[in-house]
Amino acid sequence: MTISQPISTSQCGCDRADVKAGLWPVDAALAHGISLVVPVSETEVVKLRDAPGRILAGDLCATDLAPRFDNSAMDGFAVRTALLAETGPWIVALGGRIAAGDPDADIDPQAAAVQIFTGARIPGGFDAVIMQEEVVRRGAEISFSKPVQPWLNIRRAGEEYARGETLIRAGTTLGPVQIACAAAAGAGSLSVRRRVKVVLLVSGKELKTAGGPLTGSEISDVNTPMMEAALRDPSVELIARLRISDDCAEMAATLRRFAATADIIVATGGASVGEEDHLKAAIKVAGGQVALSGVAIKPGKPFTLATIDRAVLIGLPGNPVSAFVTWNVLGGPMLDHLTARTPKARAGRHVKADHALQHRPGRCEYRPAKIVGYDAGGTERVSVAQASHSARITSVLNADGLIRIPSFVDQIAAGDLLEFIPFQGK
Repeated sequence: MTISQPISTSQCGCDRADVKAGLWPVDAALAHGISLVVPVSETEVVKLRDAPGRILAGDLCATDLAPRFDNSAMDGFAVRTALLAETGPWIVALGGRIAAGDPDADIDPQAAAVQIFTGARIPGGFDAVIMQEEVVRRGAEISFSKPVQPWLNIRRAGEEYARGETLIRAGTTLGPVQIACAAAAGAGSLSVRRRVKVVLLVSGKELKTAGGPLTGSEISDVNTPMMEAALRDPSVELIARLRISDDCAEMAATLRRFAATADIIVATGGASVGEEDHLKAAIKVAGGQVALSGVAIKPGKPFTLATIDRAVLIGLPGNPVSAFVTWNVLGGPMLDHLTARTPKARAGRHVKADHALQHRPGRCEYRPAKIVGYDAGGTERVSVAQASHSARITSVLNADGLIRIPSFVDQIAAGDLLEFIPFQGK
């Protein structure tokens, strides 16, 4: 079995100072972006059925024992081991029957054995359960020959957790297991962080809603449905989604409109340096401040961060693959931080290049990659695209994830180790 060591950011080279002049190193850009967002502190109480995917606001602690009482771990027969002779076989009379949820009032208090079912409370004085497969029953009597030790097949009260024990830590994303644990602890509702308010702005006068007729130089809007899907998170409230034209005044007015109510404004397009790119100018007109513009990442160099009133603006490139990559590498982690969820473990893992690759130094590059097998030592091998195509969304369609090529690397040989970042669900 091959054990891969954790991938250290300091080893990847994407935080080095020798990246392309004037651009932020990827890791420095991410750290700066996270410093701009303050995790939400406001909370709300939701019913357990509405809690999946939300972020727990405070530690959930046990208010009782689990189990609450000694109970049978299986179907069988509860016995008093003190009444059993030193040597078997034993023949014992039954004094009743008890199932899960039944009271034990009808049990003969002098009986040496009672029939019992999984989850049923152990009657007072009984201290072991013999599984039914090891017993021969004849009418109101049972016989067995295997010695029985005290507390055999009994779940003891409090053996899972005690009163006051922390069950789920604040910041945990509530999934099926956490919901089950909360229900088992008797919590019908939970205090969670409020949802993060997000506005999605997509610019480009050439864009038309996908599925509609196209004329002239119009193209289908890819970024709106793509980013709506990326933002589909129970801890996110998408308060507005707008497609705006390439006009500085309209952009500025839209930014001012939402800056006081949104936590994050995600904008795609208009962040580059062409005559039709107005995002940075619109930020200034709206009274905001550009915190970062231009990252040494490929694809996605025009990535921009800004602050406007209470909102943080994440400016993604307009090309779909560039927007997809920069959101996953930079924007998504910022949103995670804002939701106050416990930071995720680093997603990357070591893989080996299936073939040689060329890379132009200066920018950290993320290329689509597909897992194609394993080497003799059990390490995954990946087939990697020979180039990035920021406008070709199909270039990532059949990929399993992205590989990260450090900024200073110019050549990768077949068999070299790479960092692989799987897509969600892969």
